[in-house]
Amino acid sequence: MIKFNRIIFTLFTLCSALVANAEDFKKSAIGLGNFNCAKVSEHLQAEDNKSMLFNAWMAGYFSGKNVYFLDGKSPASATEYEEVLLPHLQRFCADDPDASLIKAMESYLMFKVSKQEVIVG
Repeated sequence: MIKFNRIIFTLFTLCSALVANAEDFKKSAIGLGNFNCAKVSEHLQAEDNKSMLFNAWMAGYFSGKNVYFLDGKSPASATEYEEVLLPHLQRFCADDPDASLIKAMESYLMFKVSKQEVIVG
């Protein structure tokens, strides 16, 4: 079991290192939360806000946090995604371009908690 855990840890570490630069942003969702806001905003704008990698990472982030969105308040809704999530991330990233994507998503989640539109846990 210990050997298996070491192999998984090594593979995860190597995969994370492979996507550490901005050019690889479009190739893998692994480690996406570590990208800085400036790169994420640039990518989302270039992809017309339809980034499949971002959406996959975001779904995993919310799933990992055990987030339950109330009806119509999920970023899976096109209206919520385009009118609330993306503008929130763009504002957060404009204010702190060196912050990581995960910090921006935590800010969005706290915003939704403050509006009582999600249940976490």
